[in-house]
Amino acid sequence: MKNEKTTEAAERMLPLLRVIGREVRERNRAIADLEARIADLALSPTLHASDLALAESELSLHRRELRGIGKEMARLGCSFDQDDPT
Repeated sequence: MKNEKTTEAAERMLPLLRVIGREVRERNRAIADLEARIADLALSPTLHASDLALAESELSLHRRELRGIGKEMARLGCSFDQDDPT
């Protein structure tokens, strides 16, 4: 009986976990893109400090949101590997 309840609870969480997984993948992709952009900007001979600051700010936001997702997942009794959220 307990296994049935656990299975049912897990099945009810699947739609939410799929959405969270998609958000994690999208944020990881954005982080990789921003890290590449920051590296390019740092090597640019015409570096614009405002462009670099904006990219670093966006990167910080995505990382902070991923930490928040990790906390939300922990409250649900789940976890994820930020390097491989699948």
